Amino acid sequence: MIEVEIKVPVDDFASIREALKKTYTSFVGYSRDDDMYFNHPCRDFKNTDEALRIRNSSSEGYVVTYKGPRLQGSMKSRTELNMKIEDFNNFLQILKQVGFEFSAHVVKVREKWTIGVASVNLDTVEGLGKFVEVEVNVETVDNVIDAEGIINGILRTLGLEDKPTIRESYLELIMKGGAKS
Repeated sequence: MIEVEIKVPVDDFASIREALKKTYTSFVGYSRDDDMYFNHPCRDFKNTDEALRIRNSSSEGYVVTYKGPRLQGSMKSRTELNMKIEDFNNFLQILKQVGFEFSAHVVKVREKWTIGVASVNLDTVEGLGKFVEVEVNVETVDNVIDAEGIINGILRTLGLEDKPTIRESYLELIMKGGAKS
C-alpha cells in the first residue's frame, strides 16, 4: 500500500469540524497514539528516509509499521506496511536482540473522520501543536496523482487550500525541534 498525505498546521479545529459536518463525512472516533520509533542497526533510517514505528493506539492496540522512502510527488507519498502485534514486550525484545535502537517518541491525540476513500485527522501532537492531516491510501504508484487530486479537493472543502502545508512527518518535526508557535 502507498500512503499519500499532507498536513496543515492550524490554531484550532472549530471551523474544520463545522466544514466536516457539512460534507459527506463520517466521524470515526478518537484515539491516543503513542509512537515509538526505532533505527536500523546497519543503516541510518534518517539518511535512507525510512521509518520503523511501534504504535500503541487506544483504538487499535499495538501495531508495527514500516514506512519506505518518499516517492516523487507534491505530497508525502511512501510505501507503508502494517502488522498488528499480539505480544508487545516480546516484539520489543526481538527488536533489541537484532540490534534495533529506540530513536524517538511521538504522542498525539487524534480525532478521526472519513470522506469517501480519504481519512481526515485532527491531530494534537505533543510539542508540535495542532494539524489537519488528510490521507489517501492507494495500491500503486500510478494512483498517487489521483490521490493528490482527492486530497486537494478536501483541502478546498475544508477551507485550507491556501494554507501552508507540511510534507514532513511528525517524527521529522520532533527531531528538528520544530514546535509550532
